[in-house]
Amino acid sequence: MKNLRSVVVDTGFLVGLVKSDDAYHKRCLTALSQMPENCAYHTVESCLAESVFLLASEKVISALHKVVDALPLQIQALTNADLSRVFQLLNKYQDRRMDFADAALVALAERMNIKTILTTDKRDFGIYRPKHTTVFELIP
Repeated sequence: MKNLRSVVVDTGFLVGLVKSDDAYHKRCLTALSQMPENCAYHTVESCLAESVFLLASEKVISALHKVVDALPLQIQALTNADLSRVFQLLNKYQDRRMDFADAALVALAERMNIKTILTTDKRDFGIYRPKHTTVFELIP
């Protein structure tokens, strides 16, 4: 992980960091502790919306706010080209029931040439085939 400059952050990773009773909590904390100091963390607004929905309590949402600030997590806006790619991906992976946030992360990763995703969803992200690399590196 020493050569990583930028990573994309998925909803499951954010939830795993925040919820101490989450099955991935320890793995997410360990993965984060092993990231290089100068690593840039990127996500999309839909992942934050999913995270808030899944956490659904004031105390835990406050913890999410602290995590977002501490990383610091950069919220990337989708471009029109990204949005077009999102819909291509949603059609391509219709049988997997790919959600909008996952498609947006793939489009963002492609645009920014990021090959690493912090995610607990290895099943889906292990199947998605981005344009810029054969497969994503998935952490943890």
